[in-house]
Amino acid sequence: MLNKAIASRQVFFSDASYEGLSVVYPQVEVYSAFSPSISLMWQKSQRQTNLQTLEANLSKHHNTVLQPSFFLTLFTPQEIKVDGESQVKIWNYPYQARQDSIIQRFSQSYRSLPLRVRWGGELPLNTEGSQWTLFSGGQWTQWSQYINRVAEFGQWSDQVELSASFKWNNDKQSIASDLRGRPSPIPKQTGRTSYVDLHQLALAINASHVLIQQLHLKLNLQAHALLFRTDRKDPRALNPVIDEFPASIDQVSGEVIDESLGLQSNNHVYPGHKSSSWIWVAFLHLVWYK
Repeated sequence: MLNKAIASRQVFFSDASYEGLSVVYPQVEVYSAFSPSISLMWQKSQRQTNLQTLEANLSKHHNTVLQPSFFLTLFTPQEIKVDGESQVKIWNYPYQARQDSIIQRFSQSYRSLPLRVRWGGELPLNTEGSQWTLFSGGQWTQWSQYINRVAEFGQWSDQVELSASFKWNNDKQSIASDLRGRPSPIPKQTGRTSYVDLHQLALAINASHVLIQQLHLKLNLQAHALLFRTDRKDPRALNPVIDEFPASIDQVSGEVIDESLGLQSNNHVYPGHKSSSWIWVAFLHLVWYK
């Protein structure tokens, strides 16, 4: 469930140089919207020859013959947006044609998530005394429709992430591992924006061991590799870094202002940046079951 707000305020100053009374008339409208998700799951049915076979499988959990399954989930786009407008009225101000106030508008977007489709499946492989299960899945995200904080398209690209995993277990132990790859949807940051988002490889390993019937030891390890990336600013970019203090001359002395020479920009990573990282996670659990 999402919200959309429209905020407007009318401001009246009796005199532009007067710092006293001003009249402000604010108005806010809030609307609700829904972002549903739809999920489908399919599992192959298991035919039983007779009632005795079914009872035998239910009485021995580790010998139960599991069947392949597949799921598909659709997440519709999400966005929380605020649109605002100000109307400033000043006496004897030369307004534009058909206007009686100075109009300022803004738009902000929060928690923007585009259309996503996630899928996955599992294939059980039963062996004597143990069981193997293979998993595979992925997600497609329509990042080309991503809206940034100032309600503009981020010029990103659609991406697909994939994962593959397995699980092995018997009466006493189990071990599982998952490998996932997620490419970055963000293009080279050659212009004014400086998003830091790297291609990612992630590996997870989970293991458990039954010490006694009620006491289990569990281990979880994760490694996330954020692959090395270099971004450099380019003056030929579609939206390049601009000189915010162009070469200027002092109006009093007629001399050149030294601080204005060269490129002066508030871009915090100019002329470029390098990024990479590793993330390590480890958990050790001792679980007691009543």
